[in-house]
Amino acid sequence: MAEPRTPRNTVLTHFLVRFALDCTQYLFTADMRIVRGKLFHVLLWLSVAVVYHSSRSQLLAKQVFPICVGILAFEGVKTLENTLSSYEVLFELVKQRTILFQDLDSSTRKKWAHSVVSKFPNLKLLYEEHNSGQRLGFLKLVQNCQQPYVVILEEDFRVEDTVEVAMQLNLAIELLNSGVDAVRLRSRLFPGEPNHAHLTWLHNGGHLGSGLEQTHLIEHVVWDSLAELHIPQIHVCRNVPKTWCASSQHACYTNNPVLYRSTFLRSLIEIIPEDPDIHFENFLTQYWAAQNFTVAYSDGIFTHERLDRTRVS
Repeated sequence: MAEPRTPRNTVLTHFLVRFALDCTQYLFTADMRIVRGKLFHVLLWLSVAVVYHSSRSQLLAKQVFPICVGILAFEGVKTLENTLSSYEVLFELVKQRTILFQDLDSSTRKKWAHSVVSKFPNLKLLYEEHNSGQRLGFLKLVQNCQQPYVVILEEDFRVEDTVEVAMQLNLAIELLNSGVDAVRLRSRLFPGEPNHAHLTWLHNGGHLGSGLEQTHLIEHVVWDSLAELHIPQIHVCRNVPKTWCASSQHACYTNNPVLYRSTFLRSLIEIIPEDPDIHFENFLTQYWAAQNFTVAYSDGIFTHERLDRTRVS
Protein backbone atom coordinates (compact mmCIF):
# COMPACT_ATOMS: atom_id res chain seq x y z
CA MET A 1 0.00 0.00 0.00
CA ALA A 2 1.18 3.52 -0.74
CA GLU A 3 1.80 5.75 2.26
CA PRO A 4 -1.09 8.12 3.09
CA ARG A 5 -0.63 11.62 1.76
CA THR A 6 -0.07 14.44 4.21
CA PRO A 7 -3.08 16.77 4.46
CA ARG A 8 -2.40 20.36 3.52
CA ASN A 9 -4.14 23.70 3.64
CA THR A 10 -4.95 23.28 -0.01
CA VAL A 11 -6.51 26.66 -0.75
CA LEU A 12 -3.70 28.64 0.87
CA THR A 13 -0.95 26.49 -0.63
CA HIS A 14 -2.47 26.57 -4.10
CA PHE A 15 -2.84 30.31 -4.24
CA LEU A 16 0.47 31.14 -2.63
CA VAL A 17 2.14 29.15 -5.38
CA ARG A 18 0.12 30.97 -8.02
CA PHE A 19 1.01 34.30 -6.42
CA ALA A 20 4.72 33.46 -6.52
CA LEU A 21 4.54 32.40 -10.16
CA ASP A 22 2.69 35.53 -11.18
CA CYS A 23 5.12 37.78 -9.34
CA THR A 24 8.27 36.29 -10.83
CA GLN A 25 7.07 37.03 -14.36
CA TYR A 26 7.67 40.74 -13.79
CA LEU A 27 10.66 40.90 -11.45
CA PHE A 28 13.10 41.73 -14.22
CA THR A 29 11.18 44.40 -16.06
CA ALA A 30 12.77 47.84 -16.20
CA ASP A 31 9.51 49.66 -15.50
CA MET A 32 8.60 49.38 -11.80
CA ARG A 33 5.15 50.79 -12.55
CA ILE A 34 4.41 47.58 -14.43
CA VAL A 35 5.62 45.56 -11.44
CA ARG A 36 3.39 47.44 -8.99
CA GLY A 37 0.41 47.32 -11.32
CA LYS A 38 0.70 43.61 -11.97
CA LEU A 39 1.28 42.73 -8.33
CA PHE A 40 -1.74 44.79 -7.28
CA HIS A 41 -3.81 42.95 -9.90
CA VAL A 42 -2.64 39.57 -8.63
CA LEU A 43 -3.16 40.43 -4.94
CA LEU A 44 -6.68 41.70 -5.59
CA TRP A 45 -7.55 38.62 -7.63
CA LEU A 46 -6.12 36.28 -5.01
CA SER A 47 -8.04 37.96 -2.18
CA VAL A 48 -11.33 37.46 -4.00
CA ALA A 49 -10.42 33.93 -5.06
CA VAL A 50 -9.45 32.72 -1.57
CA VAL A 51 -12.75 33.92 -0.10
CA TYR A 52 -14.67 32.39 -3.01
CA HIS A 53 -12.88 29.05 -2.78
CA SER A 54 -13.31 28.76 0.99
CA SER A 55 -17.06 29.30 0.87
CA ARG A 56 -17.62 27.19 -2.25
CA SER A 57 -15.55 24.29 -0.91
CA GLN A 58 -17.84 23.93 2.09
CA LEU A 59 -20.94 23.89 -0.11
CA LEU A 60 -19.52 21.31 -2.53
CA ALA A 61 -17.89 19.00 0.02
CA LYS A 62 -20.76 16.49 0.09
CA GLN A 63 -22.00 16.81 -3.48
CA VAL A 64 -21.81 13.82 -5.82
CA PHE A 65 -21.35 14.70 -9.48
CA PRO A 66 -22.91 12.83 -12.45
CA ILE A 67 -19.49 11.93 -13.80
CA CYS A 68 -17.92 8.67 -14.95
CA VAL A 69 -14.27 8.20 -14.10
CA GLY A 70 -12.78 5.67 -16.52
CA ILE A 71 -9.25 4.41 -15.87
CA LEU A 72 -7.13 2.68 -18.49
CA ALA A 73 -4.55 0.29 -16.98
CA PHE A 74 -1.84 -1.72 -18.69
CA GLU A 75 1.49 -1.71 -16.87
CA GLY A 76 3.24 -0.07 -13.93
CA VAL A 77 2.30 -1.83 -10.68
CA LYS A 78 3.63 0.91 -8.39
CA THR A 79 2.32 3.64 -10.66
CA LEU A 80 -1.22 2.28 -10.61
CA GLU A 81 -1.15 1.78 -6.84
CA ASN A 82 0.07 5.35 -6.36
CA THR A 83 -2.58 6.70 -8.71
CA LEU A 84 -5.52 4.85 -7.19
CA SER A 85 -4.47 5.74 -3.65
CA SER A 86 -4.78 9.41 -4.64
CA TYR A 87 -8.36 8.93 -5.89
CA GLU A 88 -10.05 8.51 -2.50
CA VAL A 89 -11.74 11.92 -2.57
CA LEU A 90 -12.35 11.75 -6.32
CA PHE A 91 -14.16 8.41 -6.02
CA GLU A 92 -16.40 9.83 -3.29
CA LEU A 93 -17.39 12.75 -5.51
CA VAL A 94 -18.45 10.89 -8.68
CA LYS A 95 -21.30 8.51 -9.41
CA GLN A 96 -19.48 5.95 -11.55
CA ARG A 97 -15.94 4.53 -11.35
CA THR A 98 -14.57 1.95 -13.80
CA ILE A 99 -11.13 0.55 -14.52
CA LEU A 100 -10.27 -1.28 -17.74
CA PHE A 101 -7.27 -3.60 -17.64
CA GLN A 102 -5.83 -4.43 -21.03
CA ASP A 103 -3.90 -7.53 -22.04
CA LEU A 104 -5.02 -9.75 -19.15
CA ASP A 105 -3.80 -12.83 -20.97
CA SER A 106 -2.83 -14.97 -17.98
CA SER A 107 -4.29 -16.12 -14.68
CA THR A 108 -1.53 -14.19 -12.88
CA ARG A 109 -2.49 -10.92 -14.54
CA LYS A 110 -6.19 -11.51 -13.86
CA LYS A 111 -5.41 -12.24 -10.21
CA TRP A 112 -3.41 -9.00 -10.02
CA ALA A 113 -6.31 -7.01 -11.50
CA HIS A 114 -8.80 -8.47 -9.05
CA SER A 115 -6.46 -7.78 -6.11
CA VAL A 116 -6.16 -4.14 -7.17
CA VAL A 117 -9.91 -3.64 -7.50
CA SER A 118 -10.66 -5.43 -4.21
CA LYS A 119 -9.16 -2.45 -2.34
CA PHE A 120 -11.76 -0.14 -3.91
CA PRO A 121 -15.26 -1.63 -3.42
CA ASN A 122 -17.01 0.89 -5.69
CA LEU A 123 -14.58 0.46 -8.57
CA LYS A 124 -16.02 -1.65 -11.40
CA LEU A 125 -13.61 -4.01 -13.17
CA LEU A 126 -13.51 -4.45 -16.95
CA TYR A 127 -10.77 -6.28 -18.77
CA GLU A 128 -9.60 -7.44 -22.16
CA GLU A 129 -7.45 -10.49 -22.78
CA HIS A 130 -5.56 -8.64 -25.49
CA ASN A 131 -4.20 -5.13 -25.87
CA SER A 132 -6.87 -3.61 -28.11
CA GLY A 133 -5.22 -0.19 -28.17
CA GLN A 134 -6.35 3.26 -27.14
CA ARG A 135 -9.30 3.62 -29.51
CA LEU A 136 -11.13 0.53 -28.32
CA GLY A 137 -10.01 1.10 -24.72
CA PHE A 138 -11.35 4.65 -24.60
CA LEU A 139 -14.49 3.62 -26.47
CA LYS A 140 -15.24 0.73 -24.12
CA LEU A 141 -14.95 3.02 -21.08
CA VAL A 142 -17.24 5.61 -22.66
CA GLN A 143 -19.78 2.97 -23.72
CA ASN A 144 -19.83 1.72 -20.13
CA CYS A 145 -20.58 5.23 -18.84
CA GLN A 146 -24.13 5.84 -17.65
CA GLN A 147 -23.60 9.47 -16.65
CA PRO A 148 -23.74 12.66 -18.76
CA TYR A 149 -20.05 13.52 -18.18
CA VAL A 150 -16.90 11.46 -18.46
CA VAL A 151 -13.16 11.72 -17.93
CA ILE A 152 -10.75 9.03 -19.12
CA LEU A 153 -7.59 8.68 -17.04
CA GLU A 154 -4.46 6.81 -17.99
CA GLU A 155 -2.83 4.97 -15.11
CA ASP A 156 -0.08 7.56 -14.53
CA PHE A 157 -2.27 10.58 -13.74
CA ARG A 158 -2.83 10.94 -10.01
CA VAL A 159 -4.77 13.63 -8.15
CA GLU A 160 -2.44 16.52 -7.28
CA ASP A 161 -2.02 16.91 -3.50
CA THR A 162 -3.21 20.50 -3.07
CA VAL A 163 -6.14 20.65 -5.47
CA GLU A 164 -9.77 21.34 -4.54
CA VAL A 165 -11.29 18.40 -6.44
CA ALA A 166 -14.96 19.24 -5.87
CA MET A 167 -14.41 22.85 -6.92
CA GLN A 168 -12.77 21.87 -10.19
CA LEU A 169 -15.35 19.20 -11.04
CA ASN A 170 -18.20 21.61 -10.39
CA LEU A 171 -16.50 24.29 -12.49
CA ALA A 172 -15.94 21.85 -15.34
CA ILE A 173 -19.61 20.83 -15.43
CA GLU A 174 -20.72 24.46 -15.35
CA LEU A 175 -18.41 25.21 -18.28
CA LEU A 176 -19.70 22.25 -20.30
CA ASN A 177 -23.24 23.47 -19.66
CA SER A 178 -22.27 26.94 -20.91
CA GLY A 179 -21.08 26.09 -24.40
CA VAL A 180 -17.62 24.67 -23.70
CA ASP A 181 -16.84 21.33 -25.37
CA ALA A 182 -13.80 20.17 -23.40
CA VAL A 183 -12.36 21.13 -20.01
CA ARG A 184 -8.72 20.27 -19.45
CA LEU A 185 -8.06 18.75 -16.02
CA ARG A 186 -4.29 18.31 -15.96
CA SER A 187 -3.00 20.48 -13.11
CA ARG A 188 -1.90 23.88 -14.37
CA LEU A 189 0.52 24.66 -11.54
CA PHE A 190 1.73 21.11 -10.94
CA PRO A 191 1.36 19.30 -14.29
CA GLY A 192 4.10 16.73 -13.59
CA GLU A 193 6.83 15.57 -15.92
CA PRO A 194 7.39 15.42 -18.77
CA ASN A 195 5.60 18.56 -19.86
CA HIS A 196 6.47 18.60 -23.56
CA ALA A 197 4.91 22.00 -24.30
CA HIS A 198 6.94 23.65 -21.54
CA LEU A 199 10.14 22.00 -22.74
CA THR A 200 9.45 23.22 -26.28
CA TRP A 201 8.78 26.74 -25.01
CA LEU A 202 12.05 26.79 -23.05
CA HIS A 203 13.96 25.38 -26.02
CA ASN A 204 12.58 28.20 -28.19
CA GLY A 205 13.76 30.92 -25.83
CA GLY A 206 11.22 30.95 -23.00
CA HIS A 207 9.71 34.33 -23.91
CA LEU A 208 6.18 35.15 -22.76
CA GLY A 209 3.73 35.03 -25.65
CA SER A 210 5.91 33.10 -28.09
CA GLY A 211 7.66 29.78 -28.65
CA LEU A 212 4.78 27.40 -29.40
CA GLU A 213 2.86 26.38 -32.51
CA GLN A 214 -0.54 27.95 -33.10
CA THR A 215 -2.22 24.64 -32.21
CA HIS A 216 -0.70 24.67 -28.71
CA LEU A 217 -1.25 28.26 -27.59
CA ILE A 218 -3.46 27.41 -24.62
CA GLU A 219 -0.45 25.65 -23.04
CA HIS A 220 0.95 29.10 -22.18
CA VAL A 221 -1.40 29.31 -19.18
CA VAL A 222 0.66 26.60 -17.47
CA TRP A 223 3.61 28.97 -16.93
CA ASP A 224 1.96 32.33 -17.56
CA SER A 225 -0.95 33.27 -15.31
CA LEU A 226 -1.56 36.37 -17.43
CA ALA A 227 -1.36 34.58 -20.76
CA GLU A 228 -4.41 36.42 -22.09
CA LEU A 229 -2.28 39.61 -22.16
CA HIS A 230 0.32 37.99 -24.41
CA ILE A 231 -1.75 35.58 -26.53
CA PRO A 232 -4.73 37.19 -28.29
CA GLN A 233 -6.18 33.78 -29.22
CA ILE A 234 -6.75 33.05 -25.50
CA HIS A 235 -9.34 34.83 -23.39
CA VAL A 236 -10.47 34.63 -19.78
CA CYS A 237 -13.91 33.03 -19.84
CA ARG A 238 -14.38 33.01 -16.07
CA ASN A 239 -12.71 35.25 -13.52
CA VAL A 240 -13.07 33.15 -10.36
CA PRO A 241 -11.65 30.61 -10.40
CA LYS A 242 -9.66 32.04 -13.28
CA THR A 243 -10.31 30.03 -16.43
CA TRP A 244 -9.09 30.50 -19.98
CA CYS A 245 -10.87 29.48 -23.16
CA ALA A 246 -9.64 29.03 -26.72
CA SER A 247 -10.73 27.46 -29.97
CA SER A 248 -9.57 23.89 -30.55
CA GLN A 249 -7.50 25.39 -33.36
CA HIS A 250 -5.28 26.82 -30.62
CA ALA A 251 -5.83 24.13 -27.95
CA CYS A 252 -4.62 20.80 -29.28
CA TYR A 253 -6.26 17.46 -28.61
CA THR A 254 -4.67 15.54 -25.75
CA ASN A 255 -5.01 12.14 -24.08
CA ASN A 256 -4.32 13.93 -20.79
CA PRO A 257 -7.30 14.23 -18.42
CA VAL A 258 -10.19 16.17 -19.96
CA LEU A 259 -13.84 16.29 -18.91
CA TYR A 260 -16.32 15.91 -21.78
CA ARG A 261 -19.99 15.30 -22.23
CA SER A 262 -20.19 11.54 -22.67
CA THR A 263 -22.03 11.78 -25.98
CA PHE A 264 -19.43 14.22 -27.33
CA LEU A 265 -16.47 11.98 -26.48
CA ARG A 266 -18.16 8.88 -27.87
CA SER A 267 -18.85 10.65 -31.17
CA LEU A 268 -15.28 11.91 -31.25
CA ILE A 269 -13.79 8.44 -30.79
CA GLU A 270 -16.12 6.90 -33.37
CA ILE A 271 -14.74 9.29 -35.99
CA ILE A 272 -11.44 7.38 -35.90
CA PRO A 273 -11.38 4.55 -38.47
CA GLU A 274 -11.13 1.02 -37.06
CA ASP A 275 -7.65 0.55 -38.48
CA PRO A 276 -4.82 -0.70 -36.20
CA ASP A 277 -2.30 1.23 -38.30
CA ILE A 278 -3.95 4.57 -37.46
CA HIS A 279 -2.44 6.26 -34.41
CA PHE A 280 -5.25 7.29 -32.04
CA GLU A 281 -3.81 10.55 -30.70
CA ASN A 282 -2.21 11.67 -33.97
CA PHE A 283 -5.47 11.21 -35.88
CA LEU A 284 -7.48 13.16 -33.30
CA THR A 285 -4.83 15.89 -33.12
CA GLN A 286 -5.24 16.63 -36.83
CA TYR A 287 -9.03 16.39 -36.73
CA TRP A 288 -9.31 18.53 -33.56
CA ALA A 289 -7.21 21.37 -34.99
CA ALA A 290 -9.51 21.62 -38.00
CA GLN A 291 -12.62 22.14 -35.86
CA ASN A 292 -13.77 25.09 -33.78
CA PHE A 293 -14.55 23.41 -30.49
CA THR A 294 -14.25 25.50 -27.33
CA VAL A 295 -11.61 24.29 -24.86
CA ALA A 296 -11.33 25.56 -21.28
CA TYR A 297 -8.40 25.36 -18.86
CA SER A 298 -8.49 26.36 -15.19
CA ASP A 299 -6.39 24.99 -12.32
CA GLY A 300 -7.09 21.34 -13.07
CA ILE A 301 -6.83 18.27 -10.86
CA PHE A 302 -4.32 15.68 -12.11
CA THR A 303 -0.54 15.54 -12.24
CA HIS A 304 1.52 13.13 -14.33
CA GLU A 305 3.65 10.75 -12.26
CA ARG A 306 5.08 7.58 -13.79
CA LEU A 307 6.91 5.54 -11.14
CA ASP A 308 7.54 2.34 -13.08
CA ARG A 309 6.57 0.15 -16.02
CA THR A 310 6.58 -3.14 -14.15
CA ARG A 311 4.34 -5.63 -15.89
CA VAL A 312 2.79 -8.61 -14.14
CA SER A 313 3.16 -11.60 -16.50
